[in-house]
Amino acid sequence: MKKLKNKEKITCIEMHPTAYLKCQLGQDWYKSEYDIHFAPGECYPDYTEVQEFIAKDIDGRELNIEEALGMIYDKLLEEYNPEKLSIICRVHGCKTHFDVEVLKE
Repeated sequence: MKKLKNKEKITCIEMHPTAYLKCQLGQDWYKSEYDIHFAPGECYPDYTEVQEFIAKDIDGRELNIEEALGMIYDKLLEEYNPEKLSIICRVHGCKTHFDVEVLKE
């Protein structure tokens, strides 16, 4: 993934991607909305590449909420080494369980 030099000294970036997944447990499709809070160190991500990763490796797959969140978190951490990273995932529309919100810091 591209790394853009943080010459502007940006301290926080928020990203809000969406994916549709199928829950392994409930066998139902759900919408997952992510609030990514990313404090860049020396570099920050190319947003189109983050979206491509989510579209290719997350969206449309059979993953539970925690797995999908962990995959995004790990990818951003490994690729960009941010000073701080937290992601909230909000799940809506699953017919087999209520709406859920999961946080990883």
